[in-house]
Amino acid sequence: MLTESLPIEIFINARIESPRITKVINNWKIETRSIELVLIAHFKEMGIYTVTPTTESRMIDIIIGLLQNSPDLFAMVKKAEAAEMARKQSRHADT
Repeated sequence: MLTESLPIEIFINARIESPRITKVINNWKIETRSIELVLIAHFKEMGIYTVTPTTESRMIDIIIGLLQNSPDLFAMVKKAEAAEMARKQSRHADT
C-alpha cells in the first residue's frame, strides 16, 4: 500500500508483477517492459502523472481494464503470437 504519491512510471513498474495483473498478461508473448510503456503512455495522455494512496486500488482496476481492452496491446500480442507461429513453422520446415 502506498504512503505517498508515486510517479506513474514507478507505480506501473512496481505493480506490473502483482498477481492480479500477472494473471492477465501471463501467457502474452511480449516483454513486460513493452506493456509498461503502453500503459505509461496511456496515463500520460490522460494527464495522470502520479498515483496517490487513495487512488491505488482504482488505478490497478484501470490497468487491468486497459490490458483487457487496449487495441495497441491487442495488436502487439497478436503480432508476437504470429511471429512465434512463424518461427515454429520454419523450425518444422527445416527438419
